[in-house]
Amino acid sequence: MNADHHRLLDAMSLGVVVATKDRWTSLRPLLEQLVDQAMEGPVVVVDQSSQQGRDACADWFRDRAPSNFQHVVASPEGLPAARNKGWRLTQVDVVVFVDDDVTIGPGFFSAHLSAYADGTVGAVAGRVTESPSVYNRTQVCNRVEWYGRVLCQLDVEGEADVESVRGANMSFRREALQRSGGFDSGYGGSFFLEETDLCSRLRGMGWRVRYVGAASLVHHRVSVGGCRLTAKRERLRWRCHNTGRYLRRHGGGLSAIGGLAYVFWLSIRSMTTGSAMGSLRTGAHAYWRGWRHGKSIQAT
Repeated sequence: MNADHHRLLDAMSLGVVVATKDRWTSLRPLLEQLVDQAMEGPVVVVDQSSQQGRDACADWFRDRAPSNFQHVVASPEGLPAARNKGWRLTQVDVVVFVDDDVTIGPGFFSAHLSAYADGTVGAVAGRVTESPSVYNRTQVCNRVEWYGRVLCQLDVEGEADVESVRGANMSFRREALQRSGGFDSGYGGSFFLEETDLCSRLRGMGWRVRYVGAASLVHHRVSVGGCRLTAKRERLRWRCHNTGRYLRRHGGGLSAIGGLAYVFWLSIRSMTTGSAMGSLRTGAHAYWRGWRHGKSIQAT
């Protein structure tokens, strides 16, 4: 990196947004880690927890939080709305988003920031290590196939251009967020594909999405709280809805048919004994609802 790049990075500001819901036991270690790293930029926690969780978080902020830490209580409007609220409360050049159940690796923030020395980079996908692994590819990638299946591998070393970030570890140039309007709150449930939708819109505007393996964290995938759905039928409903919404906006001419076939496969795979028609109806109806409203962006 040359001297001009160093001067550019020195002049850039960085902030952190954490959306949380009923995960105080995992959020607290993350906040303590951010305090230990002596963050200079804003750290915004957008809290959609129940009263008990909000109170515990508020007590910590009163007793432990530096002046640049902000606790914002928000109505349970969903993850995209929480993230939008968070980044709009900052005035930084680069906004890093992490989940509330992660442990950040060394050099995490400098690795994110360094990618933005290239003015064409609008978003950075950081490395996400999980156990057990959820990845289905060996080479670095994160993309949606024409019919809706996601292919992903974001737990390797190195750097590369990719099509999308993952919500547990991602950052965006503020200019890119402002020009795009931010996350689309029309994605619901577990909010599958909401960050991918934003990245697809950014790439359509000419920005690049860069994978940076040095910006690494461990994602603990805590089973309680958050936006994880426990009911199998609800998981199917929202995955199919969000797939339809995404394909309507970003898919090609055959995506409607391919997506419906993929939804049928998802429905059959998720069905329980005696519920074949019910699963198929749930998946098809949700897919159609997502497709029907897929052209409009709800950037609340």
